[in-house]
Formats: sequence, structure tokens, C-alpha cells
Amino acid sequence: MGLKEDLKEMQRGTSLIFANDLSGAELVFKTGMDKACEQQNFQETGTSSILNQNGFESKLPVDIESKLKKYRFYTGSAAANNSIVNGEHTQSNGTPLPDEGKDLRGAFAALYALVSMAKGITSLASEELDECERRLGIAEELTIKGEDWIGKTVLRGIISLSLGVVQIAQHSFVKGVYNILKSWFWIRHLNEGAVNFDGPEKDIVRSSALCALAMFNILLSLLPSPLLKTASFVIGVEGNRDEGLRMLEDCWREKGVLSPYAALALVVYYVDTKTLIGERQTKEDFESCDEIFRWAEYYHPNSVFFSLIKADLAACRHNIPLARQITDAIAPHIEELTALVWVLNYKRGIFALADLEFTKAAQCFEKSLQLNEESGIESNVPFLAMYAALCYLIVADHENVIEHDKQLSELGDLQDHDISDEEDTFFVEDQIGYDFEDDEDLSNEETMDSARAAAHAEEMLALVGKYKKEPRKSWGRQDRWAFDLHKKYENGCDRMWPLLDMVECMTLRMRCSKWMNDEEAEQLMKLVTTEENERPNVGPDEKIRVRAYFAEILLRRGQHRNSLAWCDAGLKMQKELSWEGAFYGAVPMLHYIRAVNMMQTDRIFEARATLSEIETYGKGYWLYKNLMFKVTVLMKDMDQQMSDKFSHLVVKPGYGNSASIVITKEDFDRIESINVVHRCKNEEPEVLLIVWEWLCERFDISFAAFFRPDDGSDIVFVQNIDRHETTEGPVAGRYSPTKPGTLQLEWDNRYSFLRSKGINFALSTTHRPKSYLQKSS
Repeated sequence: MGLKEDLKEMQRGTSLIFANDLSGAELVFKTGMDKACEQQNFQETGTSSILNQNGFESKLPVDIESKLKKYRFYTGSAAANNSIVNGEHTQSNGTPLPDEGKDLRGAFAALYALVSMAKGITSLASEELDECERRLGIAEELTIKGEDWIGKTVLRGIISLSLGVVQIAQHSFVKGVYNILKSWFWIRHLNEGAVNFDGPEKDIVRSSALCALAMFNILLSLLPSPLLKTASFVIGVEGNRDEGLRMLEDCWREKGVLSPYAALALVVYYVDTKTLIGERQTKEDFESCDEIFRWAEYYHPNSVFFSLIKADLAACRHNIPLARQITDAIAPHIEELTALVWVLNYKRGIFALADLEFTKAAQCFEKSLQLNEESGIESNVPFLAMYAALCYLIVADHENVIEHDKQLSELGDLQDHDISDEEDTFFVEDQIGYDFEDDEDLSNEETMDSARAAAHAEEMLALVGKYKKEPRKSWGRQDRWAFDLHKKYENGCDRMWPLLDMVECMTLRMRCSKWMNDEEAEQLMKLVTTEENERPNVGPDEKIRVRAYFAEILLRRGQHRNSLAWCDAGLKMQKELSWEGAFYGAVPMLHYIRAVNMMQTDRIFEARATLSEIETYGKGYWLYKNLMFKVTVLMKDMDQQMSDKFSHLVVKPGYGNSASIVITKEDFDRIESINVVHRCKNEEPEVLLIVWEWLCERFDISFAAFFRPDDGSDIVFVQNIDRHETTEGPVAGRYSPTKPGTLQLEWDNRYSFLRSKGINFALSTTHRPKSYLQKSS
């Protein structure tokens, strides 16, 4: 096969992936990968040293190598496989490369690995992710055996980066971050030659380089703060998310080999990643997604990968019926893809939960786990079974939970008319989710009474218990969560609360509480509140969780005042928590939600002070991994806004530092010109006002503010604070001068012998009506 044919085959294989023909794509890439392997007697049974030793096959620059040896992820290095013989580029068997192009076997192998990566990331099945690791190892070995050229550098970077992504998806954060950092050894060269490459292999080289650089920048920018500091130390860069997104867009629009992957990565970022890390989605995000989906529908119609994200986009717009319609439309196109059919049913379950249809959700989760078991895939079965069990238990409990006319009135907003007991029952069943006529796959299911729902729940819990007994180290975090929760339910603990545990899943894992419309969100909160008041043995540990989930639900709906009220109510309970309640981590979660609320309402100093509280709780609570990425992103956004809006100074130990603003006669003249207009209109005159706000980044600092008139009259002391703690929040002040002079802010750190103090501050002038001073005094 010549170069042109190779590139065409790569394009064809990629198109097959997004036409849902994964087997056909694998055959294309495997054929390209194997075309010369028979001559070299290359055996696929070998695994790359990148997997066995986590080391490098080629000599690193001394500075990077020495830093990596200090980095605890580093475990050694392996010898390089030199593929230059007598100064000429050769294949691994010593034969010269064809004149018409480069050896692209490694590229085929990398694309072959990306097929299993696509399946593994979408399904989060550990078996698929393990297979992806194996294939990446083969791609690494084939690439090493190839000649040294810029394409080889690109592939080494992509392979190491992809391996890191797969390992993070398996919650192997140490290995994953190590391989992402390791990829920099090759990726750092791509801007020099690969991005501007203009040879016949441009379609694969430039496309791959843009994709690799983009993903590296985005992934690095999302690392938690401790890992980011390590990355900065080892490789000297921190990652630029905006630059990464720009490169992804270029890669997509140029229609190279990896164009569909870049398009998919963009919509995944805008729809899922931003939700995961707690960022708000913008109108521009949705418009970009709409453009990409129109492109995908033209070039890759009915692609399951694009359709699944498109359904999520509809849900983000609170259009659950459209989301369900999209998933139903792609179902006939993926009947043979069992690994993805279960994902489709899982999505259906989540959408049902967003509509508070618990029975339908339970049946979707149960069907999803059955598909996994039929395919011999055990990962994900435990957590799907636990989801189904919780939903069934909610249905079994509903008669006890919603039995009063008052609660029915609240749920359905039925105050304006009377309904019979029969209508009451129908209404409750509709809210719990008994109507399956709109779903062909589930329409043959009978309406469940409490006894049948309880029996199904027992069956699902037994399934979780069965898998819990199997000795296996590779269970994912979701499955391990199911095993931990199963302990409470198998022993019949009196503190079982299926609805609360399901709301946790909806809020923190599935995030479908964000997709609900306001009426359904209110119904869910009222249902939980009713159970909280009526269930026995609901203590502070459960109550603080309720307040944390409510605060999160309201935050994502932009109801900042209500969200903050629930945060404050929850934080007041932290001293009442048991050891188990403190270990869960609801208090750090409440501080995070409080900080986001303040950030989104332009109270940035208060947000910073609140966020600093999270550090005091360390890493030993259960929700830490759920929060660490969100806190990192929020801190970066906060730092960016603070650098844009505020000034920064450092107060060294044993010294002071200051900032000042000068008020001149011209400032008073401008206020007088404004007041001339006010007097003509019989309006209240305004006065000149100096305003300031500041926050100490860590520890404490003393502060004073005073005004020194230019005419030599007495200094006016405005503010004097002794050792203000960062945890006490920001300090704000104002002063209305009556004559020219200088307003000075002074921070005093003379009592400290070791610690410098960072100060972020804003100091400016404005004008306000005289009555403003009286109202705010």
C-alpha cells in the first residue's frame, strides 16, 4: 500500500467509527498496522515498556530527567530502539523505507487503539479500557521501531497522552498524570515542525499535532492544584485551556484525519466537562455545539458518539422530551454495539430520573446491566444494580411517603380544585413514573405496586452483594461506591434513606438534577423535605446532606439567594456531625457551593475567603475527589478575575506596605459640574466617594486607612484593624473627602518573622447621592 492509499484508509477507518461500524474500523486499522509486521515477525503478545515500567525509551534532556527522578511517579527508564542505520532511515528489519512516504504502521496502531478508547471512555467499562492500554502498548512499540521523523514525535506524544487519559478514566490518577506529563517530552516539539508540516503526510501529521497540543493544554489546565504545581516544576508549563480549545477547533475545521475526534472533544467539553467541573454553560457554548452537530449530521449521520452528547445538550436546555427522542432515534443504528447499547439505556434511565419517573429509571438501569452481563462485562454492573435498587425502593416507599392530601397538593399544585382518592393515586403514580406507553422497550412492563417494587429491589441488592464477593482489584470508583452503600442496605440499617441516596447520585454523579425544569426540581425538594420530616432516625448527618444537595440544585438554576440560605443552614450543623458525617465531606461541599454563588454574584473577595476554608479539611473526606477538580477550576477562574479587576502587593515579614489614591481639585470640579445638572432638575446632589476592598490571601494582617489633607490640617483616621484573619472574609471601606488630599491604605506585617502576606485590593473613586452615606452608615 502506498502513502496515498494509507491516508485514504485512515480517513475511511475514522469515518467507519463515526458511522457506528467499529468492527469495520478496527479491521481497517488492524490491516494497516499488520501490513509489514509479518516481515518483522512482530508479536502482539508483547506489551510496551510504557505500560510495564512507566519509563522512557529514549534519552531525556538532563533537566527534565533529573526532575522526573524526584517526581515519585517515576520508576525507571528503558533503552531506545534506534531505527537509524548508517545514517539512513530504515524499517526495523533493516530494509530502507519506500521513497514515496514514511512508515505509518504506528499511526495505524494508534488509530486502532483509539477505537477501543472511544468505546472505553463512552462506556467506562474497565475491560475496554484495559484493552485500550494493551493496544496503546502495541502502538508504542511499532512507533519506536519506525524511522525518526516528525510524525514519530507526534505519535509518541499522542500515545503517552492517550494512555494518561485512559488511566485517569480508570481512576489511576498517579499513573495518568505521570503519562500526561511524560507526553510533554514529545509534544513540546510539535509547535516547531508538526503544526506547520507541509509534506504529503500533512493530513495525519498536522491533524494529530493540533489534537495532541489541544488535549495536553486542556488536560493540564484542569489538574488539581498540587498536581499542577508538580507539572509546573517538571515541565515548566501549566496549560492554556483557551489555546487548547482554539487548536481543537482548527483541527476540526481543517478536516484532517482526526477532525471528527476534535469535533467530538469540543462538544464533550462544552456539554459534559463544563458541567462536571461546575462551570456555567454560555449561549456561545450552545451555539458552537449546534454548529458542530449540524456538521456531524451531514458528514456522520446517526453517529452514536455525537448523538449521545447531542441528547445531553438537549437535556442541558431542559428539553428532556427531545433528549429522549434523540436516544430513541439512534437505537436502531447501534443494535450490534452491545458495549454502547447499555450506555444508551443508562442515558434513558437518567432522563427518566430528570422527569422523576423512578420506575422507568429503575427498569432502564436494570436492562443496561443485563446487557453488560450478556456481553461478559462485569464492570459497571454493581453500580447500575444499586441505582436500580434505590429507584425500586423509592417506588416501594412512596405510599408511606406521600399519603397526605397536603403533600399531594404541594407536589401537583392542585390547591385550586378537589380530586377524588382515585385521582390522587393516579397523580402520585404519574409523578413516581408508572406510565410507560411512550417507550416501546418498556411498554410491556406492568405497573408496579409496592410489594413488587420491593422484590425487585431485593433482587438488585443481591446482585450487588454477589459481585462484592468477587476478588477483583479493577473495580471502578462507581462500583466501589455501590459496594460501600450495599453494607447499609444489606443489614437493614435503620438509617437507610433510598430517596436521599438517589438525590446524591442525581446531583453529584449523573448531574441530571441540573436538567430538570423548575417545577420538577421543586417537586423533588418537597418530596425530600416531606421524608425528612416523617422518616424516623433522620439525624444531623442526613440533614446536612439534604442542605448540600438543595444548595447545589438551586445554584445550578441561578437561585443564588436561596442556595446561599441552604448553605448557611447546613454549615450551622457541622458541630453536630458524627465522625461518619464529617468523613462524608458535606461541609467542604457547602463551602464550595457558597464560593461559586459568591463568584457568580461578583462577590469575589468573599468567594476567595470561603474557598480557602476548604483547604482546612485536607484530603481525607469521601467527596474530596468529587470536589478537587471543581475547586481547581474555580480557583483559576477566580485568580484570573482578580488579576483583571484587582491589584496585588506582597507584605514581607517584619515590614509594611501601602497603596494610595490622590484626590485633586479637578475631582471636586467634576462632581460640581454633575451637581449643576442635578440642581437644575431639582435632584439630590452627589458627593465624591473613595471606596476600597481587600483580602489577605492567607493567615492574618493588620490594616489602617487614613486621609491626609493637602492643606496640612489634621489626618483623618478612617479604619484601623488589628490582625484580620483571612477566614473572616474581605474588608471593605469608604470615605467621602471634603478637600484635596491623599487616602492611604497601609498593611502591617511587622509582627511576623517568617511569613509574607499577599494582598489583593481595589481602590477607586466614585460619586453617590448624599443620602447614600446616611443609608450605608
